[in-house]
Amino acid sequence: MSQQPYQPPMPPRPPKRGNTKKIALIVLGSVVGLFIVLAVIGAIIGPPKTSNTASQTIVVTKSASPSPAPMTSVKPSPKPAPTTAKPAPTHAPTKAKPAAAPSPTGCGKPDDRDVYVWYKVPGIEDSAQRLGELDLANCTLTVDSVIATSPTGAGYCTEVGYVDQNPGYDPDATPAKPLKNIANEIGGGC
Repeated sequence: MSQQPYQPPMPPRPPKRGNTKKIALIVLGSVVGLFIVLAVIGAIIGPPKTSNTASQTIVVTKSASPSPAPMTSVKPSPKPAPTTAKPAPTHAPTKAKPAAAPSPTGCGKPDDRDVYVWYKVPGIEDSAQRLGELDLANCTLTVDSVIATSPTGAGYCTEVGYVDQNPGYDPDATPAKPLKNIANEIGGGC
């Protein structure tokens, strides 16, 4: 039997340094690339919007029947009146006048005549809806608010008429019929 000379076991091989450097460069490049992408997105979006100290109330009026677009308005909320301390009266108060009852609408105007609004919009069926007399978000007549916010292009038509002047009118009919007695209208298709 022939014996081979003793060979000591081989020590483990150290890892290759070339791959470690490549991995480190890839990770570093990815982090730098991520920061560049975030900077570009931030530049496109712009700085964060800061809210002003005045709060706002957003009011959207929408009916159950289809319409071209709901009326939306943004109105600053009223600021509280500054309080000032008044000296106490030195004599007995005189007979006070009774305070006027607040308006149920909050606008100081009655809201006792509803209106119909009829819409003609290219590409969809004519529609109508019944609204109150006042646009409470702006404390103006609905007739004026609707006319001011309706489209005026070719093919569009918006008619506003009072309910009591259009007896028997059905705003839920599909398609809705034009109003017989109108208070105002706007649009190139009227």
